[in-house]
Parts: sequence; C-alpha cells; structure tokens
Amino acid sequence: MLAPAEPDDPVQWIDVRDLAAWIVHAAERGLAGPFDAVGPPCTRRAFLDGCASALGSSCRYAWVDPAFLDRHGVKHESGPFSLPLPLPDTIGDASRDVAATLAAGLSVRPLGETARDTLRWLETTRGPITGLTAGEEAALLAARHAERGYRPSGP
Repeated sequence: MLAPAEPDDPVQWIDVRDLAAWIVHAAERGLAGPFDAVGPPCTRRAFLDGCASALGSSCRYAWVDPAFLDRHGVKHESGPFSLPLPLPDTIGDASRDVAATLAAGLSVRPLGETARDTLRWLETTRGPITGLTAGEEAALLAARHAERGYRPSGP
C-alpha cells in the first residue's frame, strides 16, 4: 500500500459525524474560544495500522516522500488522483493539543469504527471518490519500485 511521507509523522483525524455532533454541542451551549476539533495526535504508522487492523488487512506499506508524489502529479489533500498528504510546511499542524476541546465535550469514536464505516460507505457509493484508484496506486508502486531498482519475482 502506498503510504505518504514518513511513518513517524504526526497525523490527526476526526470522523465527520463526531465533528458535526461537536458543532451542534458547541452551538447549543454557546461555547466560544480556541478549540481544535480533531482527535488526539498519533503517528502516520499508528493511524494506518489502526485502519488495517480494523479492516483485517495485512498490507505492507511502501513509504514515499512528498517529492516522489509531486513528480508523479499526485495532488495533496483531496480530489481525484490524490493522497491525504500534509504539505511539508504544515506538518506541525497535526500535533494540536485537543485537551480543551475534549474537556468541553468533543467525543472521538474509535479509529476502527470510522475505518469500517468508511469502507462500507465506499463500497456502496456511486460517484466521484477522492484519492487514488487501485490502478493508479499500482502504477505509482511500480514507478517507486523502478526508481529503487526493485524487480518483483514470481508470477
């Protein structure tokens, strides 16, 4: 599986259902102030491992740096032919302290639940989906292997 950036890079995520509930909660209570409505930080590897575990996947990661993705025209963040990749100068934004937000009522569901629900949604949706298709990912993996001089063996 193509994995952007470095395994130890910080990432933060939030299930949009939790974000929506938080916005309603904050509005109903008239909360004001600086709140970061994301989940606690974790590493990119921990995030991917959590998703893989929840989905029963034993995938292996092919870590690629942002320069490789830029050379191959992969867009940042979202849209067709994209990966959720923070720009190098914003990587620190994925280390936000969310203690105040959690104390004020933000509830963050387990990563595994979000991963399973997202996969179910992806399997039933009809229409444009952000990210890479399986074929696009395979082509990028082949390009990565070619750049590194890797030659697969076997059938």
